[in-house]
Amino acid sequence: MMNNILKVYDEDLANGDLASASISGQKPVNVGMTSGALVVNVFAKGDVTLSNEVSISVKQGDTKDGGFKEAFTIVLEAGKSFKDGDLMASATISEKAKAYMVADVVSNEANSGGIRVTLGYLAR
Repeated sequence: MMNNILKVYDEDLANGDLASASISGQKPVNVGMTSGALVVNVFAKGDVTLSNEVSISVKQGDTKDGGFKEAFTIVLEAGKSFKDGDLMASATISEKAKAYMVADVVSNEANSGGIRVTLGYLAR
C-alpha cells in the first residue's frame, strides 16, 4: 500500500488538452465531510511536455451552482516532461474545505499532452 495512489474515477475537477490556453472544470465535485482525507492529484494524459508554466486554480464553494473562490493553486514548472499516467503534482485538501470543488487550468499552446486533475484518497 505504501506506493499506491488510490484514485477516484469519473470525478475530475478538470480534464483536457494542455495545448489549449485554458481548461475549465467540467462539473463541481462534492468533497464535503471528508475530514481531510482527500488530495487533488494531477496526472499526465499521454506524454506531456511543458514548454511553458501551467497554473491550476482549485476553487471551492458551498453549493454546486456557483460562487466558487480560490482555495489553492498548483503550479507546474516549464521545462518538465511526464509519461502517460505519471503523477505530475499533488496537494492535500484542507479538512475545512467547502462542500464542492472545481479547477481551472491556464496553459499555453506550446505545451503538449493532456492533463487530468482529479481527487485521490489519503491512506489512513
